[in-house]
Amino acid sequence: MSSASDSSIKTVRGNIAIMLSFNNNAETLALPVVPDQLEVRTGLSNSTAEVVNLGEIGIIGNRKLKGITISSFCPSYYAPYCQCSSEEFTEPYVAVERISRWMDTKRPIRLKIMGMNINMACMIEEFSYREKGGQPGDVYYDLVLKEYRFIQAKIVESSASASGTSAMVRTVERQSPSVYTVKKGDSLWAIAKLQYGDGSRYKEIYEKNKKIIGPDPNLIKPGQELVL
Repeated sequence: MSSASDSSIKTVRGNIAIMLSFNNNAETLALPVVPDQLEVRTGLSNSTAEVVNLGEIGIIGNRKLKGITISSFCPSYYAPYCQCSSEEFTEPYVAVERISRWMDTKRPIRLKIMGMNINMACMIEEFSYREKGGQPGDVYYDLVLKEYRFIQAKIVESSASASGTSAMVRTVERQSPSVYTVKKGDSLWAIAKLQYGDGSRYKEIYEKNKKIIGPDPNLIKPGQELVL
């Protein structure tokens, strides 16, 4: 028998900002209007089992992927109530095209919610949009996201003896390193915060890229490719 344990974190609109990004910040999208309520869903894959002479017991499972639904609208023009800057504002159907194109790539995006300490890679589960009568140009949407976990495959290599029989089998764990291209205004702390969710891990990036960066970790240059 199995059951699922679910919990949620809720907040109301306040000092909150939502940013979506794709392909290591190559493209970004600031959501102009934050919903009145945001709910992050999570839980555990718990189960139960019957034990002889004891009865039913609970077994705590692994954590499920987090999920969040963002339901809001994109106004037809920038207005004072928008919770992004006028430079960040994106016209509604440009935003729709961008999200739809990201979906078509079958690659994860990154969700940042400033004010809720959320910074995670996500899959786009569903995306719907519509207009309402009496509000021409405003596009209302529902964006359903689920946490995405990056995984690394294990490669098994085997060598055969001259007789054609397998002499040994060994498992090699190869991790293809991720590469980040430095952009103008970047710092190692900001990159660590973006990629790891913890800016204090900037020293790890520096140790891996000393030959590229040089003796001063504060002097990184746009265009440098750093191994993460």
